[in-house]
Amino acid sequence: MGPKALIVREFNDKPSNFRYTKTLSEVMEENDVVGLIHLDTRKLTRILRDEGNMVGLICDAEVTHEEAMAKIAAYSAPENLIAKVSCKKKWYSRCANPKYSVIVIDCGVTYGLVRELNRNGCNVTVVPYNMSAEAILSMNPDGIVVAGGPGNPNDAGETVETLRLLQGKKPLFGISAGYHLLGLVNNMNLIKMKTGRHGGNHPVKVLETGKVEIVSLNHDWLIEKESLEKQAKLTHVNILDDAAAGFTIEKDNVMATLYHPDAAANPNDTAALMNQFVEMMKGGNQNA
Repeated sequence: MGPKALIVREFNDKPSNFRYTKTLSEVMEENDVVGLIHLDTRKLTRILRDEGNMVGLICDAEVTHEEAMAKIAAYSAPENLIAKVSCKKKWYSRCANPKYSVIVIDCGVTYGLVRELNRNGCNVTVVPYNMSAEAILSMNPDGIVVAGGPGNPNDAGETVETLRLLQGKKPLFGISAGYHLLGLVNNMNLIKMKTGRHGGNHPVKVLETGKVEIVSLNHDWLIEKESLEKQAKLTHVNILDDAAAGFTIEKDNVMATLYHPDAAANPNDTAALMNQFVEMMKGGNQNA
């Protein structure tokens, strides 16, 4: 699911690299992406920061103000975006000398995450968001990763029920949307943010070590800290506002982080989380 529009202040449609095959406008036209130029993007950013997420409309000059406002009023946000971005059938990514077999539930998986698992000795099988718990367990994985993705986590009820059946059976690692979905499995409360966090420079503190990591966040929802601490052990907090950013449930071999370990600024931060997940798989699950 790619972008539907591009808004820029300046637009360059004359490539200078000798390897180019298409101009930006040609790529946009082929993918049905609308563009808007000569807009003060910094001002737009400040408006969204102060007012929160807003519905907007890009249209041509022939559309009247009344018609545009009617279209905005009639708009409703798409539901269950995870279903739209998830794969339709399972696929594989193998590595040399594998030590573990990992299932990745695709709620919006990145190739970076798959490569990181491969680098840690994991053969990876990526499966659709709605694959049943029975089918997943029949593949006898050493661990299960719930990959991050877009949209409202409350819409992904099918995936939540699958995770509810999987918890306690195999080690589980939730990332971004996976963090939220595992929170719902364990009766934690979700809070819709005013603007969300989208960027690769957010400071998150690891409570066990006191270390601050600079991480990549891309989310519009938070787990309420109080409800999290009733069900799990808080492991990470955002330095800027003390919001919860990670948890573990040791008795069920569950770990979850709000940020994307495959996009960490420091490779050592990625390694620490992956090592933790590998150790969970190495130890197995006493409840299984």
